[in-house]
Amino acid sequence: MNSKEILKRIKSLPKDRNTPMPERVFYSGSNHSEVAIYYGTANNYEDLIDFWISILSWVNGDLIEFDDIIILNERQEYPPKINYCETISLESDELEGMIDKIKTLDQFSEILQIRNCYQMSKVWHDKKYIFDCGECFFLYNWYTGE
Repeated sequence: MNSKEILKRIKSLPKDRNTPMPERVFYSGSNHSEVAIYYGTANNYEDLIDFWISILSWVNGDLIEFDDIIILNERQEYPPKINYCETISLESDELEGMIDKIKTLDQFSEILQIRNCYQMSKVWHDKKYIFDCGECFFLYNWYTGE
C-alpha cells in the first residue's frame, strides 16, 4: 500500500458509492489529547485501502481535509502531510504502546496477528497508524487540540 495507490483508488470510486462506516472500538474521551481505535473486517472492506477510504469518509474528529478528491459526493482538500503512507517496522518502539492498547480490547486478543503497519499522517498532533491483520484492520488514531 502506498499513497499513489490510495489516491488512484479514491479517484476511481463512483460518486454514489456506499462506503461502510468503520466501527469505533475504543475512545479515550474528550481531553486535550484523545485516542480512538477503529476496526473493520475483510467481510466489509475489499482490502486495507478500502478500509482507509472508509476512515477518510467517516472519521471527522480530527478534521482531515482532502485535495481534489470527491468522497461521498463532496469535494475536499488533501494536504501532503496527510497524503502519506509509510510502512513501519513491527519492531518499532513507537508501535509497542499502540499494539498493547489494541490487545487490551478483549474481543480482539485472538485475532491480533499483525502483518503490516502503515503510518498514515506526518502531522505531529495527529498520529494515524493502520494495522493489517489479514482478515481485519485497525486504525490507531492519537490526536490533540493543543
